[in-house]
Amino acid sequence: MTTSNRMPAPPTRPPRPAPPTSAPNATPPLPDSPWAAAPSAKDGNRVLVYGQGGLGKSRLCCAAPGPVLVFDWDESLATLWKQLNDEQRANVRTYVPQGWGDFIGKMEDTSLFSGIQTIVIDTATMAERASEAWVKQNVPNSKGGKVSSIEDYGYKIGYRHVFDQWVKLLAIADRHRKEGRNIVFVAHAENTNTANPNGEDFLRVEPSLQKSAQGNIRNRIYEWVDYCLYMDIDKAVNPEGKVSGGNSRTIYTFGQPWFMAKQRGNAPEMIYPDVNHLEDVWNQLFA
Repeated sequence: MTTSNRMPAPPTRPPRPAPPTSAPNATPPLPDSPWAAAPSAKDGNRVLVYGQGGLGKSRLCCAAPGPVLVFDWDESLATLWKQLNDEQRANVRTYVPQGWGDFIGKMEDTSLFSGIQTIVIDTATMAERASEAWVKQNVPNSKGGKVSSIEDYGYKIGYRHVFDQWVKLLAIADRHRKEGRNIVFVAHAENTNTANPNGEDFLRVEPSLQKSAQGNIRNRIYEWVDYCLYMDIDKAVNPEGKVSGGNSRTIYTFGQPWFMAKQRGNAPEMIYPDVNHLEDVWNQLFA
């Protein structure tokens, strides 16, 4: 009796369900389907704008699709107000948070945002300091006591507590986005030494936000947003690695080794804003 060397046929498997085709509006998942509903075309946009002071970040945000509500952490709108034209002023509502707890409470109450199309947190850098102060006041240490410094919780534990507050904020912001509102974070900029495995280390411009290994707020927001916009005076790097600049304010939408930026759209790589028509910047971003 001879034995066949042929391998037995593999068992048949039921075909995978096909994913739904994309649609302009969200639809509920199919019954007994693992596929999620398509994202809604009405979802808001998520934006981070950062740069040095005096470049017009706050003024740009006042021209976002409105009405715009600005959480004025820096209390800068009183000075900026006289620079806005009547149309821009009519586009803006403002609120100065009375600490992190007050801010989170307002953000959670979505009934307060009826008619608001864009929420601006100006600046996230100052809001982060407020979140740290809230943690020190409200989160006890491992012995149930108060702390006077974020370092008093133990090795990087305090930074994790602050990071957790920002994870909560982004979850709230996502609920606003699902209701069609844009979320815009404004941040100051700082120079950070960046390791270069192929040569000398170099400086890179980044948003001025916490970068602890136990709670990297900067990276968490950068990953979360659809657009990270870096504002600066126009610059170029020559073959020798030296940076030269001009005198035009520029919004960068794509990153370079010396700064962070990104977009999930079709906007130009560089936008030169006209202070009299800043709404054109948002039209180019969200087109």
